[in-house]
Amino acid sequence: MKTTFNLLLLFLLLASITNTTAQQNDWSSPAPFELSAYDKTNVWLGKAGNFGPILMWEEKTDDNSTAIIYHRYLTNSPPVVLLSEVGVHFRNPQCRNTPYGVTEATFLIFYEREQNGKTEIYYLKCTDDGSHSEPVPLAVAGTQNQELALDPKLDFRFVAWNADRNILASQRIVENGIFSFGAPDTIDMEDCSQPNMNMESSLCWIKTTRGTDKIYNSHYMYPGNWTNPEQVFEGEEINQLVSGSESLFSAVFSWTFIEDGTWKVANSDAWETEYLEFTSDEPFDFGVYSMDVIFDKNEQWWGDYFFACAKNDGQFDEIFLFQTFILLN
Repeated sequence: MKTTFNLLLLFLLLASITNTTAQQNDWSSPAPFELSAYDKTNVWLGKAGNFGPILMWEEKTDDNSTAIIYHRYLTNSPPVVLLSEVGVHFRNPQCRNTPYGVTEATFLIFYEREQNGKTEIYYLKCTDDGSHSEPVPLAVAGTQNQELALDPKLDFRFVAWNADRNILASQRIVENGIFSFGAPDTIDMEDCSQPNMNMESSLCWIKTTRGTDKIYNSHYMYPGNWTNPEQVFEGEEINQLVSGSESLFSAVFSWTFIEDGTWKVANSDAWETEYLEFTSDEPFDFGVYSMDVIFDKNEQWWGDYFFACAKNDGQFDEIFLFQTFILLN
């Protein structure tokens, strides 16, 4: 990220010299980021403690198995297989830095483990040297736990998941430097899917009613109490909710939806919703990440957004990376 930061500062300096006066959204052309003869999906992009920026994804290893792989993409290190087991699908990797007070780990990697039709949720406690603990179970009860969601805030307070079409949420606990989670609260029941945590610990999810998809959200109030679900978006079909940010000021909440037979992406920053130019003829998995950049003596900031998705290049599903600079003058 340091290289990206320096390049961005140079770009902003050149922009200020040319006296750009209007807001600009300049998306780079997509470029393949990881190339191999295996299908990839569920990409995650962000920082892992002092271990540095990493790209993680789920990659097919055979017809009955998938592995989780990460790449420290700003180093010369090759991709590393983190989790792999014959007959097991490891899915949806996500990383969070541990909150203040935790001494046993500096970041956590969460994932879903699917075998014989049942999905369980685990996490690894990791340190900056790249080592990690044995898998720690988070949600393993029920007939088919699935679909993990993590709080994007820096202090990382909550985790949520879809347990047999019900939305549950649990608050983290830090005691004597040890990290764990408390008993979960039930937020909504029946026909729910794809939970997501976004700005200010707001929990969102999709609920399908009479063939229509709706996005709902609920806010944490105090222990054991969340606000009643409120509808925030309705569409013919919604495929995925994602969040990514480096701080509250650049927090972004995104989802894909179908309109006029085409899949599109919506970005919301809590003030307005922007519809990206990227479209697809079929549903797709993607990740979004944003950071703040402070520039000039007036401390005016620009949001720097990265958008990564898995897309077929004609032979395999490969990971492509887009980038946008928002210039405000």
